[in-house]
Amino acid sequence: MLRRHSLSSSYCCYTNRCVVVDAQLVGLEGQSDAETRAMLQGVVRHYQTLFDVPNVLGVYASMSVVYRKLSEAHTVLTTLKDHLDLGEIC
Repeated sequence: MLRRHSLSSSYCCYTNRCVVVDAQLVGLEGQSDAETRAMLQGVVRHYQTLFDVPNVLGVYASMSVVYRKLSEAHTVLTTLKDHLDLGEIC
């Protein structure tokens, strides 16, 4: 059976992950600077792996591209929802 992922479910998955990361970052408040730095370096390394960013200098530019594409996808979904008169059910 072929499993389909809609753009809106991908968006929800992304936003759920953002909430988890935000919670982790809030949890950093009680940690030492070395622990905080190590965790943030791990997050950046993981981002580099996920998005094939070769060095740290390219991470910020890559994040901008990802954010722009996500915003465009959200705009398309909102426009489609409005044109199809789906209201709040989606």
